[in-house]
Order: sequence, then structure tokens, then C-alpha cells
Amino acid sequence: MNRVTHKEVREHYDQEKQRSDYCHHMWAYLCIRPLSFYLTPLFIRLGLSANSVTLIGIVPLFAGFILLGFANSPLIAISGALCINIWYVLDFVDGNVARYRGESSVFGAFLDSFIGTLYHVFLPLSVAILLTRNSSFASDFSAQYLSQEIWLSVAGTLVLFFCLRKIISQKVGILIPEKRGDQAHIPLWRVVFNAIDSFKAPFLLLAVIFTITDIWLWIYLVYMVIAFLGLFLKSISNLMAIK
Repeated sequence: MNRVTHKEVREHYDQEKQRSDYCHHMWAYLCIRPLSFYLTPLFIRLGLSANSVTLIGIVPLFAGFILLGFANSPLIAISGALCINIWYVLDFVDGNVARYRGESSVFGAFLDSFIGTLYHVFLPLSVAILLTRNSSFASDFSAQYLSQEIWLSVAGTLVLFFCLRKIISQKVGILIPEKRGDQAHIPLWRVVFNAIDSFKAPFLLLAVIFTITDIWLWIYLVYMVIAFLGLFLKSISNLMAIK
């Protein structure tokens, strides 16, 4: 185990997981997953379990939330965005560790999903707090014409639609379990649409660097509303088709 290499880690990256990354996590598929193969051996050599890596990832994640929300300089805000991206890498390292060590479990899947939910909920709120406290991180249009108080409402609406989407997805998933073969027939337009969500962390870093975090927030509000409506209409159609 002490001699584990990135090539051995990659061997456990099965076709089903590759397909899942391609369909749902395009940024990871193109960049983060390949990078994670080189980082994973270090955690394995240290004897860390997959759940331990998941819990370690909480540190940069919440550090990112705090640094972003209370940043009073571009350097601190950029550091916060970098912390978020570090967590995103660790979020794929823990899966590599689990597959290599054969540690995949229901609890591990729940823990990973729970922390991922925290990411989707608290990240827009952190950005909204940043914009509310300091309009210099917004584009010129927003800084001049929009009230700083609007951003918490925008982030709250985004989080609301995210939670509604997650609830519907889980409830419909119980009533109509997804077949394994369904993953092989995801159309290209859905792959592209899912990619928007997977680029959330790197886009945030760019938005902070170029002081357009307001545009980042608007983009993901629109994305989440469309995603919710699409899932809602599809779910209604599928449920009505059941006899």
C-alpha cells in the first residue's frame, strides 16, 4: 500500500464512474478527477480512510465560506474561493480512496452527499454576504443601480429552488427508481446543462478575481430555477404515465 501509484488508483476508476462524471461533473471529468489521481496516493499512504478525507475536506470548505463572506480585500476573497476549489478536489479524492481500499459504504455516500449539500447551500449565501458588505466585488452596473440588500434575497431564492429540486428528486426517485441503463442514454444537451453546475467553483474564482461575483450569483439563480422547473415538469409527466 505504501507504494501505491496514481496509475493503480486510476485502474479503480471504472466505466460507470467515468460515465457518471461525464454526465454530471464535466469540470471534474476534464480536470479535477485526473488531478485527484496524483493526490490520492498521498492520502492512502497516510492510512486515511475515505470518510476521513471527506471530513478533512470540511476544513477548507468552511474556511472558504468564512473568508468569502467576511472578506475586506481581494486577496482574502480570492483565498476563500481557492479554499472552495481545494475542497472540490478533496471531494473526488475521497471517492478514489474508497474505491481503491474497497471502503464504499452507505454512510460514506450519505456523508459525501450531505457535505455536498452544504456546499450548494452556503456558497451562494457567502457570496451574497460578500456583496452585501462590499459592493466593490460586484460589476459596475450592480454597484451603481442595485441595492446591496438585494443579494441576500437572490441567494435565498437560489437556495430555495435548490432545496425544492433536491426534495422532488429524492421523492420521485423513491417512487420511480432510476434504472442503471438510463445513465447510458443521457442526451448531450443535458450533459452541457449539468456542466454549468460542475463549473460553479472555478467560475467563482474567476468571478472574484474579476470582481463580477454578482454575475456569478445571477447565473446560478437562473440555472437553478430552470433546473427545478425542468425536473418538476419531467417528474409530473413520469408520474402521470404510471398506470
